[in-house]
Amino acid sequence: LTVAGSALFLSFGTGNTIEEVNSDSQYKVNYTVQVTDSTGAGVSGVSVSLSALSWDYIKGHRVAGTSSWTTQINATCINEDRVTGNPAFDFNGILDPGENQNGNNNSGVPSMEAGNIATVTPGTGTTDASGFLQFSIIYPQDHAYYLALVLRARTAVQGTEYARTTLPFLLQGVATDFNNLNIAPPGPVSPFGDASSCSTFN
Repeated sequence: LTVAGSALFLSFGTGNTIEEVNSDSQYKVNYTVQVTDSTGAGVSGVSVSLSALSWDYIKGHRVAGTSSWTTQINATCINEDRVTGNPAFDFNGILDPGENQNGNNNSGVPSMEAGNIATVTPGTGTTDASGFLQFSIIYPQDHAYYLALVLRARTAVQGTEYARTTLPFLLQGVATDFNNLNIAPPGPVSPFGDASSCSTFN
């Protein structure tokens, strides 16, 4: 990717703070995407599109440990919207032929798991004078430790598109929600079910 003949590079960064928002029903984590040139200098005025894409989901439940709540993993399942490996079908929000891995839901209808759960805000933005764009991901508290996702940044300059995708990472919860054994944590049972098989809906 080049601007005026100079190569550009996208990268992500975050800290170790998780906020509780919206009446403590969701978690919020702040991120920065930075755009630099070949010398490491920030590049301003670059328009960037952002996505938070579900990667894997977990079936299981919370278990009381010696000093905190942990998560028993009964099955780790691939997000059905990336099963084919075909860019024409993956992450399009549609349950395409060959993508249904978990059968039908309780109403007898095929449903996509995991779907996109986390929200990225803003979804698009422009880098500031230092080449930075601040954004956040927000997700339901009961999905912490049950969902892994990737972040993706895209930009197009002079007709050339470039994308940077993070490695998959597991959504985390606030420590105080899981370190008190006298209070049940968010998501006693995974929103995706408790079965030991990905081919079973619940």
